Amino acid sequence: MASACRLIESFFDALNRGNEVRACSLLGARLRFETGGASCPRVLGLSQGTPFEVIRARAAAAMVLVRVRVGQHELGHWRMLDWIVVVGPERGSLKLLDTKGVA
Repeated sequence: MASACRLIESFFDALNRGNEVRACSLLGARLRFETGGASCPRVLGLSQGTPFEVIRARAAAAMVLVRVRVGQHELGHWRMLDWIVVVGPERGSLKLLDTKGVA
């Protein structure tokens, strides 16, 4: 579970440092496609500076579900929303596979 949390931290660290190519490389194939495919770095570039906080993680089969609080820029401030990030193996390495908003 700790490695799943570190992967999410690495994603946001890369994103917030302007290394969108690295951030995209941490996404699984489907999530990368949903994030613009080949345009993923350009799409993620719009989110540079996003605040985040890893809340908790739990194992689920071969995956880890990580609850993350992520900022959504809105009218000059950040609204913090909770998301579940599904982390699991893909092609021999750990990737961010899916996200789901939490009400």
